Amino acid sequence: MLKNGGGSIVNTASSAGVIGQDSVVTYSATKHGIVGLTKSMVAEYAKDGLRVNAIAPGPTETPMVKKFYEDNPEMKANATSGIPQKRLGTPEEVAELVTFLLTSKAQYINGEVIRIDGGFTNTK
Repeated sequence: MLKNGGGSIVNTASSAGVIGQDSVVTYSATKHGIVGLTKSMVAEYAKDGLRVNAIAPGPTETPMVKKFYEDNPEMKANATSGIPQKRLGTPEEVAELVTFLLTSKAQYINGEVIRIDGGFTNTK
């Protein structure tokens, strides 16, 4: 990318990477690391035309998560109760955000960690 004058990278962190969460300490630590990596890459490479952002999805209804909640419906109610929008996100919503960040319409967005979590981390 640097040889071609830059480009755009979107890293995947998590809501656990912008707030602390119990019972997922190692996962949370690695996602905080991705946030730090994103910001450090901007400091290092923005002058070379590289944009680096991160997304921080909250609970998202992927096929694996959907199956888990079908088998454990009480867990889904517990998970969505902490989300102001009272629902899980969809993979399509996350993909649309990533697609936007990779386009020229996001040229001046650099070093951001964009939360896509239905307001979950705003209540913490």
